[in-house]
Amino acid sequence: MTNDAENDPEKLLDEAMRRALEADRLAALSVAESRAQAEEIVLLARREAAAIEARADRRMAMIQKERAKTLRRMLESMGRHQRRAALFDGEEGEAVETIGLAEVGEAARRLAVQLTGGGMKS
Repeated sequence: MTNDAENDPEKLLDEAMRRALEADRLAALSVAESRAQAEEIVLLARREAAAIEARADRRMAMIQKERAKTLRRMLESMGRHQRRAALFDGEEGEAVETIGLAEVGEAARRLAVQLTGGGMKS
């Protein structure tokens, strides 16, 4: 009689269905766990990217501040040289002023290239 119960098609079908439902439940659980892990990884990656971006922004601000200071010092120095030259040149003061403005323009152009990254080598 035990042999008949084991070979009973309904019981075999019930057992197969139970195993299939259990496998489906385990698969759904595994998918949910994997999804949660993936979401955590994405969240951590976004946080790290935000931290990197913030550090880069701070560095760029510091670099721009330093370059602005350098340009300001260069302009002040050129202005002093121009005033001194004008005192000594007398009649040629206009020519000296034109040269000074050209130097100021060139310094401003160089700074613009540096600030926009045009002078960086890839």
